[in-house]
Amino acid sequence: MNLSQILKAIVIGFLFGFCLVWLLAIILPFILSVNPIDFVHQCSEDIYSFSLYAGLIGALGWLILADRGLKKKKKEELENEMLEYFRKQNESVEKD
Repeated sequence: MNLSQILKAIVIGFLFGFCLVWLLAIILPFILSVNPIDFVHQCSEDIYSFSLYAGLIGALGWLILADRGLKKKKKEELENEMLEYFRKQNESVEKD
């Protein structure tokens, strides 16, 4: 992975985790039948700290998943190239 791919994975993962916590903080009061504005106002410090933790975990997880995906893609490309190489070798042997 190059630097831009690493930074992109970190930013996307952080935003995913951060926004997920705030989305849950907005939806949860409706499920619990609590006033959403009061809930967010009273718990804003906890929500913010949890969203930072979730953002860090999301960034790390997204980075790992992106790296695994790139490795898998490179492995498949290498396998396809090897199959094509051996196919060409077999065709040249059959022609001779």
